[in-house]
Amino acid sequence: AVAGQDGGRGEGEARVLHAAEGEAGRQHEHVVAVPGRAHVRRNDYLVNLLLSLAEILLFFNPMAWWIGKKIKAEREHACDDLALEMTGDTLSLVRSLALMEEWRLNGRPFAMAFAGKDGSVLSRIQRLLQREDKRQVGPRAFWSLSALCVCLALFAFQSQPGKAAPPQSSRQEAAVEEPSPGAPAETEPIGLLPAPKEPAPLPETEPTAQPELPAHPADTIPAGAREIEKEMRQLQEKMRASELEMRKKEQALRSKELQLRKEAQESMQAQRKSLMELEMKMRNKEHEQEMLQNEFELAENELELARMKLEEQQHALELQEEAMREAKGTELEQKLKAYQQSQKELMEKERALELRRFEAEKKQRTQNFEKEKAIQELQNQQFQLEQETAMKEQDLELKMMGLHHEMQQMEAKRRIVEQEVEARYRELEAKMMELMEKEEE
Repeated sequence: AVAGQDGGRGEGEARVLHAAEGEAGRQHEHVVAVPGRAHVRRNDYLVNLLLSLAEILLFFNPMAWWIGKKIKAEREHACDDLALEMTGDTLSLVRSLALMEEWRLNGRPFAMAFAGKDGSVLSRIQRLLQREDKRQVGPRAFWSLSALCVCLALFAFQSQPGKAAPPQSSRQEAAVEEPSPGAPAETEPIGLLPAPKEPAPLPETEPTAQPELPAHPADTIPAGAREIEKEMRQLQEKMRASELEMRKKEQALRSKELQLRKEAQESMQAQRKSLMELEMKMRNKEHEQEMLQNEFELAENELELARMKLEEQQHALELQEEAMREAKGTELEQKLKAYQQSQKELMEKERALELRRFEAEKKQRTQNFEKEKAIQELQNQQFQLEQETAMKEQDLELKMMGLHHEMQQMEAKRRIVEQEVEARYRELEAKMMELMEKEEE
């Protein structure tokens, strides 16, 4: 039978195409159509689409294929049950299944949807024929499974020593109090299910004796184990104390390093400031020297102009002297006296100019010497500051190297202490294991 929808008419109702009506006979027509109607009523065509999509997406997972196969088998079983409820005739349904399988073997393709693709018709027929036996076996399997679950719950409860008994109680008290959590597990399933026809006895699978708890009470721990535990705790405390001390030292070293860096930065800033001041002073001195040089050049120019004027006056006097030689009498004497007087004045002016020039040169030399001396002092101060800065940087690097060396030593000591503690801890664990083995023996 093939299930579908009549999309052309717009009714949206499922209909069944009866397979081989002419060959199957009128006596099996209704029984053959019932499983197809059951598939349509259960919307198995939609479930089949979803299942096919899941198998396509999870093609690489073998569990997906196994689950899909199981779903298809259970779907066929559910349709068989529904068909059996609708017809009430088991033998007719079995004959119809056998007939469909015969058609499939003879090459009739229209029986494929009814018979299934995995060849499970034999299992379906056996299930329909053995339906009553399976109904009777179901309660037995349920009670066996319930007893197994109770045993597993008791075993899981006994495998947790911290929850089975308080730490200060003895083993006898733990053994007496232990069955209490298992009792509800034995009685709860009985009240929820109807009474079976042939129930299986529970004592066959129920444990008869409770195992002893592995927890050791406080009064049964040997003295050696207590000493080992005490020593292990002391080692742990020692480890914690050493870690705290290391952290404190590391914090102190880091604070010291930060302080050194801060001091070095402040000293560097002060030295840079002083160097900038020295550079400003040197620039001012150089500017003053340039100004004096300009003044000296101006004075030289003035002296040169005065000398040129004197030369002109001297040339004029020489011309007058020639004119006076040509003249005679008293006029000659007067002109000669005037000439001598003017020549004397020119000589005095020339001496004065020479003196001014000498004083200007002397002043310039003195100022140049003083400025060069000041510049040399500033350069010496700058060199000293640079040397001090380099020394401070070297001292800072040495201090930082010392701090790093101390930190490395502390780290090495911490590792040594950790290794010693771990070795001692392993020895104590080995001793504890030996004591436990002796106690078990």
